[in-house]
Amino acid sequence: MNSLSTTTQRGMAYCALAFCAVYGTGILLAGFVPPPSPNDSADEISDFFASNTERIRTGTLLMMLGGALMIPFFAVLTLQMRRMRGRFDGLALAQLVAGGIAVWVFTLPPIVFAVAAFRPGQNPDVTQMLNDLGWFLFVWNLGTVTCQAVVIAIAIFSDRGEHSGDGEPVFPRWVAYLNVWVAIGFLPGAALTYFKTGIFAWNGVLAFWLAAVLFFSWILVLFWSTLRAVNREAAQVVVEAPVGKEVPA
Repeated sequence: MNSLSTTTQRGMAYCALAFCAVYGTGILLAGFVPPPSPNDSADEISDFFASNTERIRTGTLLMMLGGALMIPFFAVLTLQMRRMRGRFDGLALAQLVAGGIAVWVFTLPPIVFAVAAFRPGQNPDVTQMLNDLGWFLFVWNLGTVTCQAVVIAIAIFSDRGEHSGDGEPVFPRWVAYLNVWVAIGFLPGAALTYFKTGIFAWNGVLAFWLAAVLFFSWILVLFWSTLRAVNREAAQVVVEAPVGKEVPA
């Protein structure tokens, strides 16, 4: 049994839903859906930030705060992964490290966009460069999340229930297959450095839209499977408790 109470772990798991709500609202409010085209001129990008300054400032603030909500979620995900292969499982630790770095993937781009909107009307070339940097950090920085999905998939595939306490795998096997497909689906974003238009550009079908759908679907499935694992662990403790003895959640 993990040292954290079931109630605490549930709250940490629900941070994933809060992330989707807060971060998604921030992206929409900032006007980043659809993203500005990488083929836009410096003047067009400068006009976009100058005409949407307040929306971008507020939206990026929500994105930055929303990104931090993934810290408790990745922590409880790690706790449940440790039940797959033992307390000091390297895959669980790798997921924790990747998740910690991934938080920066969520929080750095809105900071860059906020800087671009901080001085509206500044040199258009500077604003364009900040916009480029923000979208590269947002879409191209895919290695960490891809590695995280692969590590989770390997852990689930290798789970035979020996350490779970009830002899059953902690996460359903189909969640591992989803992680594999998510990792594959993120790969087209690697090509955006070569394209300013088309499906591989940062506003393209593969680099942005497919990755966005896969990412939020991935987070929702991880939330469900993690919450399910927490509840099963709590139920197992209740069953094993001596009759008449109350076990705190």
